[in-house]
Amino acid sequence: MNKISLQLIKDYGIVCLSYIAILLFLRPAFLGEYKITESLMVVAVVHTIVLFLVVGISESIVTFLFRSPFSYSDDIVTRFQHFALCGFVCIPTLMVVLTQANVIMMHGIEHADYAWYDKDGNFTLDWLLMSRSSCIVASFIIAVAMTALSELRQMRYVLQELFQINQLLESKQQSLPSCLPKDDAADKMIPHGENRDSVAGEEKQCVLRSDCNGQGVAINPRNFIYVESVGNYANVCYIDKEQLTSTTIRTTIKQLREDLSGNDFIVQCHRGFLINLDYAESMEGANGRFFLNMFYSDKKIPVSRANKSTIKDALTVLRCE
Repeated sequence: MNKISLQLIKDYGIVCLSYIAILLFLRPAFLGEYKITESLMVVAVVHTIVLFLVVGISESIVTFLFRSPFSYSDDIVTRFQHFALCGFVCIPTLMVVLTQANVIMMHGIEHADYAWYDKDGNFTLDWLLMSRSSCIVASFIIAVAMTALSELRQMRYVLQELFQINQLLESKQQSLPSCLPKDDAADKMIPHGENRDSVAGEEKQCVLRSDCNGQGVAINPRNFIYVESVGNYANVCYIDKEQLTSTTIRTTIKQLREDLSGNDFIVQCHRGFLINLDYAESMEGANGRFFLNMFYSDKKIPVSRANKSTIKDALTVLRCE
């Protein structure tokens, strides 16, 4: 369901207020008068209210009429396109409302028709055209400012989510048998076999089926680390007899999900990757991309934006079990 978030409304208010405040302090300087008068303050307040209402109307039109709702989780290009579209819708409405507001402040409510008629009673757009440039500039600046502010919001949200996921991973590692990772990086290649094997031995073996002559790989799900699927082939990384093992089979990610189904600790983190959360060490992010660091492997596993929440939800469920 399309809706406008309260945070977005607050951000529009912050940007509109900041924009008018900057103009309020710059205008006297450009006119050579460094005094902010009471009348100028009234104009600033009126313009702030008008600007906020108009951008709010524009956001509603884009969200509900054009069915293009805003989301802080979108990439920066999509967010700028949304605000640019809002700005395009905002320009004509802002020109009309701002023109009428300016005429009323200058000549009073009884002469509001001066905005559209000259002294001879002829229809004119002179007042409207006078506000054209300022409205276009305002719409563009607000679009850029909202994009920048939303980027800061998203960065803050991403950092919070990464922190929460890493806390969940740390909590999960503490609840696993001591055979799982040690702090010493030198011991990272070989798990501590006897405890791990005893845990693994209690799990039911599963077969990762291959399309090549019906062959496949029989592994214990607990010993599975990750699988990378490329086209019709998949590289499976797992622990076999206390050794890190990697093998390639002909299969698809869809088939692998079916073969490993029923194991809550195995999730899909990317369209071409399945991972065992028991071996997930930490998650990191850079330049809008996310990766998982895995124990016993130097490979950084990519994590898509959509599956980042899936991992967080899975870790939360596993912690409650």
